[in-house]
Amino acid sequence: MTDAVMALAPASGITAAAACAAFGVSRATVQRRHARLSAPPAISRPRPPPARALSAAQQQVVLDLLHAARFADTLAGDSA
Repeated sequence: MTDAVMALAPASGITAAAACAAFGVSRATVQRRHARLSAPPAISRPRPPPARALSAAQQQVVLDLLHAARFADTLAGDSA
């Protein structure tokens, strides 16, 4: 619908508000869509690592600890 309003309004000489009212579309929605389509694409930038992130060696120590037998699920084989 918003495409029809964007095409109809400038071509026929009627206002965008009148075209939106005729199609039953919010004028703000049409304006947002038009702005989004005409804006340059956003540049994605890689995020820097958090300052408090664990190093690779620290991560491995934590994973080794969590994979230890004392943290294994002991109820997995029980049918209680």
